[in-house]
Amino acid sequence: MDQTYASHSLGQGVALGDYGESLYVGYPDRFREINFNLISGASNGWSAVVEYASAVDATGQPTAWKALPLLTNTTAGFTRSGQLTFDPPADWKTAAIGGSARLYYVRVRTVHTGTAPVARTILGRDYVNARGGSSGVIPAFDYAADLNHDGYLNDAEYARRHPGMDARFAYEGRVFQGSYGQMRPATNPSSAGFRAWAVDYDFRYLRANPLADGLFVDNSNGRAPVLDADVVESTTTYGADYGSMLNAVARAVAPKWLIVNTAGGGTNADGVVRQNTAYFEEFALRPLAHNWQQFEDMAEAIAHRQGLRTPSPYAVLDSLPTGGSPTDPRTQLATLAYYYLLADPKYTFLDFYGGYAPATPWSQHWSPAVTYNVGKPAGEWYLFASGSDPSNRALTYHVYARQYTNALVLYKPLSYAQGATSKGTLANATATTMQLGGTYRPLRADGTLGSPVTSISLRNGEGAILVRV
Repeated sequence: MDQTYASHSLGQGVALGDYGESLYVGYPDRFREINFNLISGASNGWSAVVEYASAVDATGQPTAWKALPLLTNTTAGFTRSGQLTFDPPADWKTAAIGGSARLYYVRVRTVHTGTAPVARTILGRDYVNARGGSSGVIPAFDYAADLNHDGYLNDAEYARRHPGMDARFAYEGRVFQGSYGQMRPATNPSSAGFRAWAVDYDFRYLRANPLADGLFVDNSNGRAPVLDADVVESTTTYGADYGSMLNAVARAVAPKWLIVNTAGGGTNADGVVRQNTAYFEEFALRPLAHNWQQFEDMAEAIAHRQGLRTPSPYAVLDSLPTGGSPTDPRTQLATLAYYYLLADPKYTFLDFYGGYAPATPWSQHWSPAVTYNVGKPAGEWYLFASGSDPSNRALTYHVYARQYTNALVLYKPLSYAQGATSKGTLANATATTMQLGGTYRPLRADGTLGSPVTSISLRNGEGAILVRV
């Protein structure tokens, strides 16, 4: 049984097992400490031994276990909460248990029956001193004190460390990836070893999952996740090196595909987009939340990216219904209109609210209006109308248009003025009426057409797809 979640979630409890059973505690790196917080202690003669995997076969299955020499054991035979500490053995091997990844495992093997102890939590060393919270300090590792250069400070070496450099292992000095915490360290795509691992891992991962069509790589905005001054390695070429690493993965897994999430990367993602076939821009289109300056910035960013490589990259433009609802006709039409203004018939795709509540039904990620054939673009988007926002004269509204062979597409973002303290709203009072210079039938969100019109009134955050009569 996989008890990983239960071992760090208060209240569930993990029993250490009866005679002939073992509890396995594993970690990707070597470790020296296990902390048991017990709900109830061992009784009625229960006892166990603590061992480590000293030999494995070619598949990672353990073939030999040895008794683990403990430095301290304050659990009194697991009758009370306490801590085990030990120096990592020189012959400690990574092993696969029950189909797990290769980890450094310690096992507590029950050798005498009785009442097994039940742990509330089983945790490793809190090396950032977070104390169960979400903040702490990443410790520095004193390489000068590591006399045998094994990346670990035993008690004698630790006593000679420089004051304040409190990492026991070199890996404890790794910088975390954003806000994910210490189980998600930042990685260095410039490292040849890491690049080779990424290619090998992704190739084997897809081979093990033959029904998968490809890989989606999140958090690929090309920005170094750390400041250059905070780490030993240089981050100067991070974006380009990350992009080339992904390109190597893509070549290795072809004809399977690879797509990267460049959300929020801006020009930092250029090195990623330039070297890869496809990108996904999460939350790119926000039709009820973007003002006209943000719309123009988004249009410029997409056009810039489409020119970074030949042929252009495939771009999946995700949308976000902020200010509306995924099932609201106004939100759906504004989203589709926003997309049609920027779309490339060959290289871009619209994702209806993909990053927003992704576990919700398909009905919240679709609009029947998509099925109406608006034809091909007859040019680029342009400014169709502008003026003062009738609900706030300090702001200016813009209406943008694009001609298609079968339709005229209009979109009106939130009104805006540089330096203004107020912001445009979605209120009915923001509506302005425009003459269309022809007769059109408005496309409804359900895919049907309305009655012919020669003018249209649009509020901020509203779009229209007008089919030529």
